[in-house]
Amino acid sequence: MAIDYDWSDSQRLVTSYHDHLGGRELITVSIEQSGDPRMDDVRQILSDFQKVGEVDISFKEMLELASCMGVVAKTIRNVDHALVLRKNKTKHLYLAKLYQFMMKKTSWSTHIFMTIDEAQDWLDQRRPSNPSNASGSKSG
Repeated sequence: MAIDYDWSDSQRLVTSYHDHLGGRELITVSIEQSGDPRMDDVRQILSDFQKVGEVDISFKEMLELASCMGVVAKTIRNVDHALVLRKNKTKHLYLAKLYQFMMKKTSWSTHIFMTIDEAQDWLDQRRPSNPSNASGSKSG
């Protein structure tokens, strides 16, 4: 699994995954990433899975990932998380929907998109500095 991180925007982390995606690896890197001091300022995450080919993540591993990220969401609160998937990949969508469902119990708002543009538009609309979000309300 290859991963590229873009920390150029202090409030938005863009993570791009490539090639093979394994459950253990994803859990490990997600926990490591959450411990990065730059995460304290992050309010938006764009996870791009469009370049992932094979996915080797079990149901149990996805539940474990969501559980770990649920704990992270207790300290890094109110994050908008956009997942961008490859089109026509049923397994990717199934796992993303499971993760999204598990994250509903947290302060994070997790949404699934099929294009980067759609995800970025959603995040831009929800950006804390966006005047339409001045009241601090968050809609899903």
